[in-house]
This record gives sequence, structure tokens and C-alpha cells, in this order.
Amino acid sequence: MSGDLVSQEPLDIHGTINGSVTARQHGVMVAASGTVTDAIDARRVVVAGRVTGCLHASVSKHTADGPHRLQRQYPSPPLSRSSKPPRLMLPALAT
Repeated sequence: MSGDLVSQEPLDIHGTINGSVTARQHGVMVAASGTVTDAIDARRVVVAGRVTGCLHASVSKHTADGPHRLQRQYPSPPLSRSSKPPRLMLPALAT
């Protein structure tokens, strides 16, 4: 899908969204097979797939266990793995 997505419901993303995702009153989960190429703005954000934009979450942000990839800056507190010490690893960006 190309374009910005605005939802009034919780979202589970299993494909690719070339644009931003907004669900301010709900949660957004990016599955291992999911990709978002712009910002995510939601109440809660869980990432198991790939996000190449900023994450904005009013309640919490977590990365699920697995081969997730996060790129860019995070304006909110750092992401953490649930039930594990906080840890954030970003891949090097090719120039």
C-alpha cells in the first residue's frame, strides 16, 4: 500500500506500507513480515518487522524478539524488549 494510513482501530501490519501510520487512540503492531517506510504515531507500538521512520507512542514502544530492523531517530524514550533489560540495536545505514 502506498500513502498515509489513519485508523480508528488497532492495526496489525503484515505487508508493506509506503507511508506513515497513525492510530493515536490504539495500538500498531508491525509483524515480522511487515514494513512501514515512514513514521508510526500510535498509543502503543510493537515492532517485529521493519520500520524506517520515527516511532511516536503515547504509552509504550517495544520490539518483539526476532530479526527486527529499526532505522532513524526516536523522539520518545528508547525501545525496549519486554521482560529483558532495555536494548536498542540499529543497523548501519549504507551511504
